[in-house]
Amino acid sequence: MSERTEEEIVILIIKEAILKIRNKQNQFTPKYKNRIGFVLGYFLTNILKSTKKSKIKGKWIDFIEWKSLGLSGSNQIKGTGLLWWGPRNNYSITYSEKFYAELKIENTESKSFDSYYFRFQIDGKPYEFKK
Repeated sequence: MSERTEEEIVILIIKEAILKIRNKQNQFTPKYKNRIGFVLGYFLTNILKSTKKSKIKGKWIDFIEWKSLGLSGSNQIKGTGLLWWGPRNNYSITYSEKFYAELKIENTESKSFDSYYFRFQIDGKPYEFKK
């Protein structure tokens, strides 16, 4: 059995949260907001590491703190909040930057996002990623 990627873990959490929303709630609970925000930080770090233009060296993404996170359509979530990051040489220091995300999963069996869009800054440098 192989280890799951950060993307696969985020997708599993989002699928579980979407089912809960459809079944009895109309918004993401704090538990799901935290879980998605935590794993999404790792996923974004991997995207940044694989991008040649990225100046992420020496920095780490800790967490996404959602101000709003909701279902848009049947399989898409949209959210805004704060992306928390810090220098790798001092984990006690963190900074926050505005964050926006759209994530879409069409196929219930999918192990990757059908599309995503992220917009944020780290240390004043803007980043925008889409698939």
